[in-house]
Amino acid sequence: MLRKVLAALLGYVTMAVLVMAAFSVAFLDPGFAFFKDGITVKTDFLIFVTVMSFLAAMAGGWVACRKGGMHAALGLALFATVFGFIEAARNARRPVPNLAPEEIAKLDLPGKLKIAVQPNAYAAALPLLGAAGIMTGAWLAGRRNASQRLNPPPDARHSR
Repeated sequence: MLRKVLAALLGYVTMAVLVMAAFSVAFLDPGFAFFKDGITVKTDFLIFVTVMSFLAAMAGGWVACRKGGMHAALGLALFATVFGFIEAARNARRPVPNLAPEEIAKLDLPGKLKIAVQPNAYAAALPLLGAAGIMTGAWLAGRRNASQRLNPPPDARHSR
């Protein structure tokens, strides 16, 4: 049991590191995320985040499954979904900032990030995307495990 929990935790850490790395690269260009004089997020950035989140979720699911089996990956997917919906609900309750365009134009990237609000439908879809990515990664890891069991290396078949 402890092994499955630790495997799910390792999968979560894998996802977090990959997402943070992707965001770090994306924020090297402050104009990539937001329009110059606003806090509206660009479509290119949303696509980038969606793809990177799915790939990070696949990696996390793969790690969890390889280290703790399918149950560890399923636990990770459940945790990510519940946590993601909690964050989506928090996002929906955040007030839209009432700042003048001149004030927004003066904000740097961290300032814009503090007041930006995701579109509610997008925020609600991310947990489902994360769970799908986790289970896809787990399926790939499980498929690899199954193929190794069905086709052991040649030296393993003849050694006794």
